[in-house]
Amino acid sequence: MGNFGPLIALILFMVLMYFVVKGLFAVLTIVGPILLLVAAILDYTVITDYAKFIFRLLKENPIFGLVAIFLTVVGYPVVFGYLFVKAWLRRNVKSHIKQMEDEKNRYEDYEVVKEEKEEDFLILPKVEKPVEAKKPEAGNEYDDLFRN
Repeated sequence: MGNFGPLIALILFMVLMYFVVKGLFAVLTIVGPILLLVAAILDYTVITDYAKFIFRLLKENPIFGLVAIFLTVVGYPVVFGYLFVKAWLRRNVKSHIKQMEDEKNRYEDYEVVKEEKEEDFLILPKVEKPVEAKKPEAGNEYDDLFRN
C-alpha cells in the first residue's frame, strides 16, 4: 500500500473517534439533567461556583462571558457531566480528608508490656580478650613509624 496505508489508518481512526464522541454526546444528552440533579445532591457548591465563574467572566470580559454562556447552552451535556464528575470527586476528597482526620485524632488503647527482670537485662555475656600477636622488635626508625 506504500504511503497510503498510514493515511487510510488515520482516516479510519478519525471516523471511529467521530462515532465514539457522537455516541457519548447522545448518551450525555439523555442523562445530562439527571447528572445535574445528582451533582446538586452530592455537592451543590459545584454548580454555584460554575455560575459565579460565568458571571465573573461576563463582568470582566463580556464577549468571553457571552461565548461561555453560548457554549454552556450548546454543550450542556458535557457541562453537566463535568459538573457531576467534579461534585463526585469533591465529595470523595472531603470524605477521605475527614477519614484521615478521624484516624489522626483517634487514640489507641495502650498495651502493657511486661518487663523482664532488670538483673537479667544488665547481665552481659563475657567476651574473651583477643590474643595479641607479638610484634617483632626492630631498632630502626622505619619500624617505629608503624608501632602504636
